[in-house]
Order: sequence, then structure tokens, then C-alpha cells
Amino acid sequence: MSLQNLTIKSQEVLQQAQQLAFSDNHSFIETEHILQALLNDKDSAIDFLLKKNNVNVNYVEEKVKVALAKLPKTTGGTAAQTLNRDANNVSTVT
Repeated sequence: MSLQNLTIKSQEVLQQAQQLAFSDNHSFIETEHILQALLNDKDSAIDFLLKKNNVNVNYVEEKVKVALAKLPKTTGGTAAQTLNRDANNVSTVT
């Protein structure tokens, strides 16, 4: 995947996801990081889309936090430099 093929907004979301993964010492950027980045982005349509589909946004945010807490952490190495397979598949759709 090449970042140049993505929109500026998609690039920003992936950069935010990478920062989240790096901050938590996760070895890969996971789909959960991308979803958390979208939820954190006030300009993202994700909040509107979830509410429009009768999804409890607070519930989703809590589930994402739980999922992120369960991810393995790295020690003594560089964390979160690449997307895992699922996150790469998500990013090619955006």
C-alpha cells in the first residue's frame, strides 16, 4: 500500500492510528487503532454514521479501548511501523 494513493484525510487517520499504536508499544497498527483514530477525529463522519445507524458510540468507544488494551506490547524494539494484514486491507478500501 502506498500512502500517496490515499486521500489527505485517510493519510492523517493512518498517521494518528500509527501514533496510537506507537504510544501503546504495540507491534503493529491494527484495525482497532484505525477505528480509534476515526473516533478521535472530530472531522470524521464516523460519529454521524454510527448514530444514524442507531449504534451507541460510547459502547463502541469502550469496546475499542478494551480491544486495544488486549493487544500485545513490544519491549526493546521499534513499535508500530507497519499495518497488520487486516488493517492493510481496511486502508486499501478507504
